[in-house]
Amino acid sequence: MLCPHCNHDADLTWKRYWSAPLGRHQCPECLGQFQLEYSIGQIASRLGIALPGALLAIMIHTRTEGWLIPGVFYVAYSCLIGLPLDRVIDNRWRKAMPLVPSGTA
Repeated sequence: MLCPHCNHDADLTWKRYWSAPLGRHQCPECLGQFQLEYSIGQIASRLGIALPGALLAIMIHTRTEGWLIPGVFYVAYSCLIGLPLDRVIDNRWRKAMPLVPSGTA
C-alpha cells in the first residue's frame, strides 16, 4: 500500500488486513489516515474469486442432501483461496485516498 500523504510503501500484513475490515489504514511512517478506494475492476475481481466457489457449492448441493456440506465447502474455499487473494488485491492494486491530512491525526 502506498501512503497518499508521504508515499511510504507499507506492506499489508495479515494483522493490518484483519484490523481494517473497511479498508481504513494508518501509515506507520507519518501516521496519516487513508482508505483504500473501490473500483469496478477490484469489485469484479472479488466476484471472479467468489463465483467459482459458489458454483461448486451449488454443484455439491445437487449431489448431496441439505446445505451443510456445500456450506462448509464454501467457507473453506473462502478462507483458503478467497481471503489470501483479496489481501493480495488490496496490497498491490487498490489505490489509497487520504482521510485526514497528514500531521492532524
